[in-house]
Parts: sequence; C-alpha cells; structure tokens
Amino acid sequence: MSIKEKTNRTVQRILNSLRRKRVYNTYNYSGNENFYKKQLKKIVFCIIVVLAVLLIKKINIKFTNNVIRIVDESINYSFDIKGDTKKVFDFVKNKVKIPDKVIETFSIDVSK
Repeated sequence: MSIKEKTNRTVQRILNSLRRKRVYNTYNYSGNENFYKKQLKKIVFCIIVVLAVLLIKKINIKFTNNVIRIVDESINYSFDIKGDTKKVFDFVKNKVKIPDKVIETFSIDVSK
C-alpha cells in the first residue's frame, strides 16, 4: 500500500468520524421509553402551569390581579433596542473605566 493510499484512507476515516458526530441521534431515542416519559413529564408540567394561571385569574382579587399583570408584562414585554443599549452602555460606563477610544467608537447619538 502506498503512502498516498494510506493518506487517503486516513482522511476518509477522519471525515467519516466527523460526519457521524454532526448527525443528530434521533433514531436511537425514538423507541426509548425514557424519552417518552420525559416528554410526558414536560407536558404534564405545562398543563399544571396553565391550570394554575387560569385558577389565579379566576380568583379575581387584588393579589391575583397583580400576579396576572406581572405574568402578562413579562410575556408581552416590548423593548427599544436603542434605548436599552444606551442604558446598558451608561451603566457599564459608570461602573468600569473605559478608554476614550472605546467610548468614541460605541457612542450613541440620541438625536438620530
């Protein structure tokens, strides 16, 4: 066997091992009972959470209304990328000494 053939075989073996590592291992878990048990546990947990939220909403007192408001705000949170970036940048600028070149590079002009 020549050096070229050995090199080709080695390269092919390495490529094949890399190809195997990239592929998701879905076939090994599809028949596994543990996979289905985990999925069932996740579904049951989600159902319990939804039922708890519906129960809290049905009670309709001040405390439960505040809980529903907090859940609603966290789910429907809308953010301004420019404003939030400015807040983070100002916080870091106040806490850490940043060189002037970095500040010039990342400065945010609010007028634009």
